[in-house]
Amino acid sequence: PSNAKLIEPEQLISMQEASSITANTYTGKTTTNNAAVGQKLCGYDNVKNGLFQIGLIQKAFIPSSCGLQEPKEHYDFAKQNFSNTEIVPELGDEAFYCPSPRALHIMYLGYYINIMIVKEDKFISGDWEPNEAKVIYITAGKKVCNKLKEIVK
Repeated sequence: PSNAKLIEPEQLISMQEASSITANTYTGKTTTNNAAVGQKLCGYDNVKNGLFQIGLIQKAFIPSSCGLQEPKEHYDFAKQNFSNTEIVPELGDEAFYCPSPRALHIMYLGYYINIMIVKEDKFISGDWEPNEAKVIYITAGKKVCNKLKEIVK
């Protein structure tokens, strides 16, 4: 697939979709670029400290000054730097889940996607159970992969 098309992370999952997957109601959106590594970030948040953040590294956005020139190199670097990873075989071309710090990393169609979610009011009403959190992450990951496939094809 061609990576010429520059994709914004919010194209892969809307605020409403993120809210329905996590059962958190997001009200704010922040987008940032970590241009040094070619990453675009989008975060949905709310007043209860809930957060759904999606990061996207794509070839078309990686600057020539970056030491890692391919999204796959960034994915492999992340994979090597987390010791407690779990492979998620049914997701993307390759994916791994990190229970701590909690995150989902996906390599799909030449794009490196990472998802990080913080449950709203977790200090008041408690966090998700580990298995519950993993299901939420994988559900989000599948949604994002399906959307990426539609955009890229």
